[in-house]
Amino acid sequence: MEIETYIYDILINSEAITDLFGDNIQPLSGKKTKLPVILYQLFQIGTETSKTKGELKGEYILKLHLFSENYLDIMAASDICKELLDFKEVTEDEALVIDLIKFIKYSNEYQENAEVFNRTLEFSVDIY
Repeated sequence: MEIETYIYDILINSEAITDLFGDNIQPLSGKKTKLPVILYQLFQIGTETSKTKGELKGEYILKLHLFSENYLDIMAASDICKELLDFKEVTEDEALVIDLIKFIKYSNEYQENAEVFNRTLEFSVDIY
């Protein structure tokens, strides 16, 4: 499975997140979506490979973009996402898939008279 799939599974299997956003969790794309929504992006920023074993180390940045018309939902979802992912390991069949997900920062992108509120949470994702 790809890393994006693991991130999606963590988010969609959180009852607290689905209470706020339903199943409206998807990769960032150009298509229009209904609110509230969580959009996510994963960027690879570094890798070390071996000729025989493939990828030995991967470093990624995960960005979660939370959008809602309700500012309180954004604040609640931000806390839930941080708790769900910060200092998280991901295993599959007793094998470690993601060594560490770590919260880096968040940023707000809205104006006082905005109709839509947005908060972006940024995490580092390390695979060894």
